[in-house]
Amino acid sequence: MIVDKETLFDRIRRTRRVRLDIYKPHDALRITADKTTAEYAANDIEEAFQHTRMKRMNLNNYLRQLANGPVSIDSRSDLVSLFYTQKDFDTVSMLTRTSIEAVGKTMVCTSSLNFSEPD
Repeated sequence: MIVDKETLFDRIRRTRRVRLDIYKPHDALRITADKTTAEYAANDIEEAFQHTRMKRMNLNNYLRQLANGPVSIDSRSDLVSLFYTQKDFDTVSMLTRTSIEAVGKTMVCTSSLNFSEPD
């Protein structure tokens, strides 16, 4: 099985010949190119993000299944690290071309680009 590893940003970098720098701590993206090319790249990114789908999964819903298990947990436990490792997130993200990240101790957020029109 061959997995296409080119991301949306890789494709925009290649086709528009721009430099894209992502700064996650500030939720910022810098586009480096001449003004017109940078505007085209920004439009490409904006259009792609209009088709982004996001789902959140609250792991507190699984506390009952673990109540009699080998691990002592309560509603304040770090459920994300109990269930998943960063390697798990990275592997699934690569295979499914999604973004998966922990949001606090009990929530997992999954985002993906959907290039078809919404239902």
